[in-house]
Amino acid sequence: MNQISALLKSNQKFIHLCSGRSVPHHESQESICYYSNRNSFWLLVQPLKIEIFHPEEQLIMFHDILTESETKLLKELSAKKIGRSFIGKNKNFSKTLGRTCKSTALSVDDHEVVKRIA
Repeated sequence: MNQISALLKSNQKFIHLCSGRSVPHHESQESICYYSNRNSFWLLVQPLKIEIFHPEEQLIMFHDILTESETKLLKELSAKKIGRSFIGKNKNFSKTLGRTCKSTALSVDDHEVVKRIA
């Protein structure tokens, strides 16, 4: 498989995943799970839980990074600030029908949880 077709195949999988659809993978392919301290003193006590689904596409999940309450809080803080993305330069920004991305950024001043995980 040449590089262009491999890139297109990877891009299709990414688009499917980001839109909430599942990506079929080879039946014999299993995820790889392991613990890692990444040579960090703090992670010796509670190492990262890492699961690799697709090594080629670098589809990786880190388990147990945030608690459910922290996740809920971050969603609530983000929902208050989220807005439609714009395109443009030099303060001449405009909306476009083709661009549907919404984004926001949280500041460490927004909440103690944000400060801790930043």
